[in-house]
Amino acid sequence: MLATRIATTLFAVLLASAVLGAAVQADTGVVSSCTPAPPPVDPSLPSVAPAVAGYPTPSSTAISKTGATLLASVDTGGVAGQVAFELGDASVGLRCTALQPLAAAVGPQAVIAKLRSEKPGTTVRFRVVVTTAAGQVVGADQTFTTVATAARLAPGTTMFGVRVGFLTPAAAQARVQARFARPLVFTWRGKRWKATPKQLGAQADVSGAVARALAGEGDAERTIPVVVTVDSARVAHYVAYLDGMFSRPARSGSVTRVGRRAEVVTPQTALAVQVKRMQSTIERTLRSVRRPPIEVLVTATRPVGTGQLFIVVRLGEQSLTLYRDGAVSLRTPVTTGRPVLPTPVGSYDIAWRRSPYTFISPWPKGSPYYYDPAHVRWAMYFFDNDFLHDSYEPAGAYGKGSNFGPYASHGCVHVPADVMQVLYTTVPDHTPLIVVDA
Repeated sequence: MLATRIATTLFAVLLASAVLGAAVQADTGVVSSCTPAPPPVDPSLPSVAPAVAGYPTPSSTAISKTGATLLASVDTGGVAGQVAFELGDASVGLRCTALQPLAAAVGPQAVIAKLRSEKPGTTVRFRVVVTTAAGQVVGADQTFTTVATAARLAPGTTMFGVRVGFLTPAAAQARVQARFARPLVFTWRGKRWKATPKQLGAQADVSGAVARALAGEGDAERTIPVVVTVDSARVAHYVAYLDGMFSRPARSGSVTRVGRRAEVVTPQTALAVQVKRMQSTIERTLRSVRRPPIEVLVTATRPVGTGQLFIVVRLGEQSLTLYRDGAVSLRTPVTTGRPVLPTPVGSYDIAWRRSPYTFISPWPKGSPYYYDPAHVRWAMYFFDNDFLHDSYEPAGAYGKGSNFGPYASHGCVHVPADVMQVLYTTVPDHTPLIVVDA
C-alpha cells in the first residue's frame, strides 16, 4: 500500500514537472473543434485561471504499424472540464479522439488515448485540447511515426543454401545464421563429437548478405554469397588438441614372466594426426554449405620389431600361445603334467630338438609313473626332461582341465600334431618359453 502511494505521488510530481515545462508552449488563442466552446464568462462569478496542458516524456508509447498510445497531463485548477487529442494539421485535415471528462481536481491529471487505425510508416502530428470555464487551451504540437511495413527479400533468393525469398530481413538473417551455426561433426573409429563454428573461430557476415539481397545484388538465380571468415589460429589450436588426443608413439611388443603370470606388452602402431590436412579440411567445411562428418586424419606407422618369438604355456587354461613381438601368432589348447608331476612354472628356452624321438621312462617297471617307450615325430626340449611334443590323444582331450584327465603328461607339454609340426618347423632353438599359471 505504501509503495502504491509513493508511486502515485512520484507520478503526480513528474506530470506536474511536464506540465510546467510545456505550459509555456500552450496556446489559449487557438480554437479547436475537438472540445466544445466554453460558455460566456459570468462577470459576477470569481475569475478562473486557464488550464495548464503538458506532456510526459515520451508523449507517445506502444507505437506499432497502425497505432500508438498518446499521453498528456492537464491541470484544470480545481474546476471540471473536457479534453481530447487533435490529430493532423490543416494540410491533411484534422481529426479528434473521443472526448474525455476532467474532474474538478487540483493538480495534474493524466490523459490517455489509444489510436488503432493509422497507416504504417506515417508521421502523425497531435496535440492535447482542454476546455474549462476559463476557456480553451491547446497544447504544443507532438509527433510520432508508426512502424513501417518491413521490406521482404525477392522471391527465389537463396543464402548459404537456405531459401529466404519473401522473408523479412530479420527472419532471413535468423534462418541463415541458424544454418551456419550448425556444429561440425568429427569421427574417430566409431566415436562422434561436435564443435560449433563459434568454438572454431568462424563468423558469417549474414547481415551483409541480406543488405546485398535488398540492394538487388546476386546472380540470375538470386543466389547471394555469404562471406565466412575463419580464425586460422583458433582452428590450429583445435587441431593441436586433436593431435594431443590421438597421436601416439610406436611401441614394440614383448613377453616377460612376473612371478607366476605372463606380462604381455602388445605392439603399438604409431599414430600422427595429419595437422595440415585437418586444418584445411576444417576451414573448408566451415565455409561450405554442406557439413559432412570429418574423420580425424592420421598417419599410421607400424613399429619396427625384431621379430622376436615367445612361447607361453598357461597351466590354468591349458593353452600354448606363440607371440611375435608381443602379437599373437598362434594359439592352441594343450595338455600338461598331472598334479603329481606338474609342468614346472619358470622361464626357459628351446634348448634343442629331435625328429623323430622316442621317450624312455625314467621310472622302472612297477612304478606308478612307468610308461612304455613312446615314439613322437617332433620333440623340442626346454627343461629337466620336459619337452614340447606331438601327441595322438583325441582332439577333445586338450584344453582346460586336461591335466587332471587320463591323458595328462609326466611334465611335458602335449601339443596337437598339426600345430606341433608348425612349431617345430618355424620356431628356432633358443626361443624363450615361459610356463605360468595365467
